[in-house]
Amino acid sequence: MYPASVGAFVLRTIMDIKRASDLVGVDLAGKAANRDNSPRSGSIWGILDSTGFEGRIMNWMPIWAALALALLTAPARAETSLLSTSCTGQPGVAWEQQIKDCTAIIDSKESTQENRAVAYRNRGIAHLELTYGKPVGDSSDNTQRAIADLGMAIKLNPKDASAYFYRGIALYFSGGVRQAIADYTEAIRLDADFADAYFERARAYLMLGDYKESVANYTEMIRIDPKDVEALRARGYVLVLLGDLQSALADYTEAIRIDPNHAPTFADRGKIYAETGEIDRAAADFTAAIKIEPNSGDHHFNRGLAHFYAGAFALSAADLNRAVELRPDGILSLYAVLFRYLARQRAGEDGTAELAAEVAGWKGKHSVVELFLGRASLEVTVKAIFTPTDRCETAFYLGQWHLIRGEREAARSRLEEATSTTCRAGSPHRIAAVIELKRMEP
Repeated sequence: MYPASVGAFVLRTIMDIKRASDLVGVDLAGKAANRDNSPRSGSIWGILDSTGFEGRIMNWMPIWAALALALLTAPARAETSLLSTSCTGQPGVAWEQQIKDCTAIIDSKESTQENRAVAYRNRGIAHLELTYGKPVGDSSDNTQRAIADLGMAIKLNPKDASAYFYRGIALYFSGGVRQAIADYTEAIRLDADFADAYFERARAYLMLGDYKESVANYTEMIRIDPKDVEALRARGYVLVLLGDLQSALADYTEAIRIDPNHAPTFADRGKIYAETGEIDRAAADFTAAIKIEPNSGDHHFNRGLAHFYAGAFALSAADLNRAVELRPDGILSLYAVLFRYLARQRAGEDGTAELAAEVAGWKGKHSVVELFLGRASLEVTVKAIFTPTDRCETAFYLGQWHLIRGEREAARSRLEEATSTTCRAGSPHRIAAVIELKRMEP
C-alpha cells in the first residue's frame, strides 16, 4: 500500500533549471488530505516565469529552478493500525519523536517482519522530512539515513511500492536522479496505477532534459486522473520546451476548465498567447490572473508586457509600475524598471527622473540604465556585453533607445539583432522586438 496524498515539488527557476537544483526543499506539514487537494507546485514557471518561458533561457530550466521534494504523507490504515500511533510517517507528531517510536518497533523482539518493514519505511519518511530546506545534492546524515531505512523496508518487503517511491525521492534529493528513476520504475511495476510515481518520474526525466519521456509520464498520470490540474500544467510546460505550443495551449485550457480559479494557469497560457502573437488573448489571461491574485507582481508584469507589445504604452507603464511596487527586488524588478521607463518614454512622458530614483540604491551599475540616464555612451554600453543573453537583451534596449531618439534605421538594425534565432524564444525582449519591427513596416 502507499499513501493517499502527496506533498509539493516547489519549482523556482532563476535563469535555468540546472541552477534551480541548488535551492530545493519540502514542506509536507498539513498536506495529508486527499491527494487531489494537495497541489504539487506554485507557478510551474518559477521565479522568472513572468519574463516568458524562462525554462528556455537555456540552457534550461525548471521550471526546474528549485525542484523540491514530493513525499506521500498518509500511510495506509491497514499498516498503521499495526504500529504505534506515533510511528505513522505523517504529520501530527514531531518527526524526531516518530523516529524514536519507529526505532522502538524496529528494535522490539516482538515486532513482526511486516511491522518492522513499515516502521523502517515510516522512519525513512521522518528522516526525509528533516531534510527540509537543504539543497539538492545534500548528503546529510538524515538523507543517508532515509535511504538506508527505505532500503531495509524494501529488503523486508520487496513488494512495497511506496518504499521504492520514497527511496526514489531520497535518492533524487541526494543527487541520484537516474537511481531515483529506477526506483520510481520499480514502484510502477509493482503498481501500474501509482500516479504519483509517474509524476515524480516525469520530474526526474525533465531534470535530465529528456522531455519526451517526461511528457510520456505526465500523460500516464493524466490517464489515471484526467482532472489532475498540476499534471496538465506540468505536461503543458514540457510541451512548450519541445516547441509544441498548440498542444501546450490545449493542456492549459483543459486545466482552466477544470479549475477556473487558478491564476498561474491563466498566466502560463497567457505567455503562450504572447509568444504566438495573440496579444489580446494574452492580456485577457493576465487580467484573469490579476482578478484572482490582485497582489501578484508577476501578473501585473505580464500584463504590462502585453500592453507594451500592443503599443498601449500608458497602460503598460501603469501595470509595470505596480509590478515594481509588488516585486521590489531581483531580475524581475530590473526588467520591470527598464520596460516601465521605455513605456513612459514611448507614451510621451519623461521617465528619466523615476528611473534615476529607482536605481539610486542599487549596488553596481547596469550599462543600459546608464545609457538611458545619459551617463554612458553607446560605445561603452556595447562593450559591456558579455553573454549571448546580454547581447539579445541589449540589442532590444538599444533599438528602443534609437526609436525614442527618432533614429529609425539604427533602431531597425538593433531590433533585427534582438530577433536572431540565437535569442531565446519566448523572452519578452524577443517578442517585443518582433512586434516592433512589424509596426515599423511601411
